[in-house]
Amino acid sequence: MVEMRITEENRRHIIRMNRQLSWAALPLLAIPGPLLALAGYPRAWPIVFACCVALALLLLLSILLAVPRLVARQRIVFGEGGYTVTGWFATRRLVASDVTRAAMIDRLALGVGASAHHLVLAGNRRRLLSLVGQMWTYEQMSALATDLTRRGIPVTHFVEPTTAAHVRAVDHRFMPWRYAHPLAFALLLTAAIVLVVTVAVVAIIVAPNR
Repeated sequence: MVEMRITEENRRHIIRMNRQLSWAALPLLAIPGPLLALAGYPRAWPIVFACCVALALLLLLSILLAVPRLVARQRIVFGEGGYTVTGWFATRRLVASDVTRAAMIDRLALGVGASAHHLVLAGNRRRLLSLVGQMWTYEQMSALATDLTRRGIPVTHFVEPTTAAHVRAVDHRFMPWRYAHPLAFALLLTAAIVLVVTVAVVAIIVAPNR
């Protein structure tokens, strides 16, 4: 059996990235306060703002304490036709017969992230597992891909830099639609958020007049 853990360099990178994202997301929690002020509740918004700040600090503290522990527990164990992957919140167990095809991608950028290597395992209908270069080294993925090949599982190797849309075109199980079409997904998500906020503001304005 082979056990792989996240390297110290990748561990520091993941923790640093999560901290940066946490700080960047804090201003979003201040939005409800000004919305209440605009809707005609000037006395309520300071209280709501204070509650949002307290919630933001609580979430930030939780992330700072939890992420290092969650990163430390992650591992991949494989051998004898079995694959056990301990992720952020759960442990996934697969056997070779569950995997029908795999893809080793040398360079792929998802969203605004930097280009990295990926290893994707697909089952009969959907993607089973996706490993990204921000967490696992190329050598670790290659060792897992080699074991899959030995078990008779076809591994498609994308040597040249590629895109999520191209990977999905090769096999839709390798890449979800939202990654292959990020602009369309972002527009749909933005429209949904605007709709929810608009409905909430209208409800706040209309409610007192009933």
